[in-house]
Amino acid sequence: MRFFGVVLCTLILISSSCSNSSKSGRIPESTIIKILADIHIADAISFSTKYRNMYRNNDSVTYYDHLFAKYNVTRVQFDSTISWYSGNPDKYDQLYDKVLDRLNRMSAGLNDKLRADSLKTMSGNLWNKKRDWILPDDGATENISFAIKIQRKGRYQLTAKIKITPNDQSVRPYMTAFTTRAKIMNPNFSDSTTRVALDKSGILRQYSLSVSLDKDTVTFLKGYILGSEPRPGSWTKHAEVRDIRLIYISSEKSAPIE
Repeated sequence: MRFFGVVLCTLILISSSCSNSSKSGRIPESTIIKILADIHIADAISFSTKYRNMYRNNDSVTYYDHLFAKYNVTRVQFDSTISWYSGNPDKYDQLYDKVLDRLNRMSAGLNDKLRADSLKTMSGNLWNKKRDWILPDDGATENISFAIKIQRKGRYQLTAKIKITPNDQSVRPYMTAFTTRAKIMNPNFSDSTTRVALDKSGILRQYSLSVSLDKDTVTFLKGYILGSEPRPGSWTKHAEVRDIRLIYISSEKSAPIE
């Protein structure tokens, strides 16, 4: 970030030599902050060989013209504004801090968006079964089991919106998932297990759990979206399950499992 201070100082020196601040209005602080942040970002990108080669025929004058048009200001206004800050060191320091703050916020926002997008689009929803259930209509004691073949080592996230009403008669309902070598529903073959307890408040809540797959011999993700402990006799579940999703999140090694 301190490199940006050098960039801004250079702009100040150039503008001081070629502008007269008395001949034009100063650009509002909120706008000049955005302009200087954009200049810093463009300067950082220019260090990338890929983008430098891609835009090698474009000069800085062309870029500045586009930037001034974007914010509806003129070069004279920009030079005048930078010249004014060069004569007011305290204001310059305050401006510099605000530009850095904007850059930091932009970076944080971009990282949040990238993380959110990765959950939605990296591999899409791998859940290939019925996604919405209403019990007892779809089964009085249905556990909603699943066994899905997975192709990559890495981390998987399972989510579902679940509502269990107070009159539900199941014992200790839960959602669980584990990785295993075989398709049969036998937890003795699991390499890792995860279980999330479900409440009977009657409120539709989103539950999630994640499972890591790190062995080539494990090729199935299995478990129960709506499981419960065994209970003898006649009883009934009263629950609603919506929008089941299985998302591939990330992996250090993304090669398919042979």
